[in-house]
Amino acid sequence: MALNRKNLIALLIVLSMLLVVLVGLALYYYWQNELKVEPGFKFLFNISGDGKELKTPLGVALSDNKLFVTDSGNSQVQVFTKKGGYLFSFKVVISGDKKSYPMRIAVGDDGNIYVSEITEQKIMVFDPSGTYLHDFPKEDKVLVKPVALAFAGGKLYVTDVGDQSIKIFSSRGRLLRKFGRDGDGEGEFAFPNGIAVSEDGTIFVADSNNSRVQVFDGNGRFLRVFKGRFSLPRGIATDGEGRIHVVDTFAQMVRVFNKGGKLLFSYGQDVVEEGKLSFPNGIAIDDSTRQIYIANRAKDCVSVWSY
Repeated sequence: MALNRKNLIALLIVLSMLLVVLVGLALYYYWQNELKVEPGFKFLFNISGDGKELKTPLGVALSDNKLFVTDSGNSQVQVFTKKGGYLFSFKVVISGDKKSYPMRIAVGDDGNIYVSEITEQKIMVFDPSGTYLHDFPKEDKVLVKPVALAFAGGKLYVTDVGDQSIKIFSSRGRLLRKFGRDGDGEGEFAFPNGIAVSEDGTIFVADSNNSRVQVFDGNGRFLRVFKGRFSLPRGIATDGEGRIHVVDTFAQMVRVFNKGGKLLFSYGQDVVEEGKLSFPNGIAIDDSTRQIYIANRAKDCVSVWSY
């Protein structure tokens, strides 16, 4: 018997609803598979500060037995042991009565602490005790709007979102190399917010607003792109097994790739509430203890994982 118009419409509605359910189930199992944490990966604890609690932390860095955190909302840097014990803090002070907003952080071979500050758009250098020394580099107009920092092989690698480039400096502040420009092609960037350098000199850049990770050799020559399902990649770090950990801020997770760009697994969501990530940013990995430190911005803490 032929369907009348009313029955046909009802049938189409039912079929559409069934399709939505099937697609939803497929996506659920797809994401659940991706969110499975590799055996051995687990959440350990959170670091929330001492005295004055952390407020919107954005950057983390490791040196010797210390963890350095840009306590951005409080205009300071807090320093802890790797186990989370509070050591000391120091203010990031800029000119006039303006409130500073420290972003990312790195520690040089000499122990000096490098902090990117977004209000005056510069890099500030402090000695190991937190005493301000000078801005970096000392020449004007070399940096426009620096964000992410990474030390490797005695060089400081900087993402500059002011002119959408990567700049590599000597430890004394001499510009050694610059590459990149605004755009979405190979070697072009849209607000790169993370950078890491592997032991062989390969450079990994979280090209945030292009929702990808770009990979370059030590001379800045484009090699490949990671095409994971990124929302907003930011912090990035390599571990002792050669894997690349990419903080995907809006997805509230860390995605892990091999050097070739194959997605291996993710972590940060499929855990107890205490360990879940909420708009995470910077990441640092200690291979000696196999611990991972993530600036868990919206939860005002640093979340510590092990692998």
